[in-house]
Amino acid sequence: MSRSHAKLNNGVLIPSIGLGVFKTAPHETVLSVSQAIEMGYRHIDTAAIYGNEQEVGLAVKHSSIARKDIFVTTKVWRDDIATGNTVKAVEMSLSRLGFDYIDQMLLHWPEPSGRLAAWRQLEVLYSEGLVKSIGVSNFMVRHLRELINHANILPAINQLEIHPFLQQRDVVEFCNQINIAICAYSPLAKSKGLGHHLVKHIADRNSLTPSQVLLSWNLTKGRVVIPKSTNPTRQQDNLDALNVELNEEDIHLLDSLEDGLTTGWDPRQVA
Repeated sequence: MSRSHAKLNNGVLIPSIGLGVFKTAPHETVLSVSQAIEMGYRHIDTAAIYGNEQEVGLAVKHSSIARKDIFVTTKVWRDDIATGNTVKAVEMSLSRLGFDYIDQMLLHWPEPSGRLAAWRQLEVLYSEGLVKSIGVSNFMVRHLRELINHANILPAINQLEIHPFLQQRDVVEFCNQINIAICAYSPLAKSKGLGHHLVKHIADRNSLTPSQVLLSWNLTKGRVVIPKSTNPTRQQDNLDALNVELNEEDIHLLDSLEDGLTTGWDPRQVA
């Protein structure tokens, strides 16, 4: 398997680097996604709560690349999970995107009051072909154990905040054991990791950018990454991380940076 893709447990191939559009304003999204697709990105990660699914869909529709060659991930927000409206939420995402199917649909949060019922609804949508793969986001080990004890279909992926400063080793190990792929969101620690002296040292020694160092750390471990940038130069830098090979010493040094840094949502206390 090429490093450019990861193979999910249902056989679907997912591009290893995607463009995240969290907090990208709708008026910026069409241009940002369009330029990324022309640059070579083939994976776009959005969500209902981001408020820019429609703009992602427009960029995909008007690109020079066939729809089947662009992998789009979106997510069911916690309100729809809690109220049992997962099917309706997916239908709304399909409508906003303007697609006949969604490549990957995730439960965005381990919402205690409805996550199992929501998963069963995703399983039905998967069986109907409206979504090509289903997974979760922000699920810890206890959430995954509960889910797989009730599920007919194993999640294809678990999307988590992962970077050298927050490695989520227990969840990663559990997912690796049962063949659930890992997608790292905020893989640059929302830029907080770019100025770290050790990251900069590794970057300088290898003639790389700090972002390429952080992305390659995740890619070397076989994970999907979805860095967010609207800047074309940074988008290209991030995409070029596919060609970066860090040595074992560099990986070991980056492994030593764990300090529990959470830059966004923290699901570790969710029951």
